[in-house]
Amino acid sequence: MHVSKTHYQTHVLLKMRILSKYKVREIANEYIIVSQGGNNTEKTRIISLNESALLVFQNFSGKDFCTDDVTKYLMDTYDISKETAETDAKIWIGELKDCGIID
Repeated sequence: MHVSKTHYQTHVLLKMRILSKYKVREIANEYIIVSQGGNNTEKTRIISLNESALLVFQNFSGKDFCTDDVTKYLMDTYDISKETAETDAKIWIGELKDCGIID
């Protein structure tokens, strides 16, 4: 008897979440991410969001999500290609991770 091995690629979707202490505030016609409470005297950062970054932030605040979720949201909202949406999703996630806003 001959047994053939088939390899299945597993696609692991890493879930992440915007930390609940971060909120968006409108200041002087700009949307800024601010930290609510806590002692943040070690670092001071101002994170400004453009309109599309704001909509993504608002859509995924308080939810678990992965890169695929953000990609799909961008494709559906802006009628853009999967490649463009995935690139934009990775940039958005990377920038928020670099700032410590995504867990």
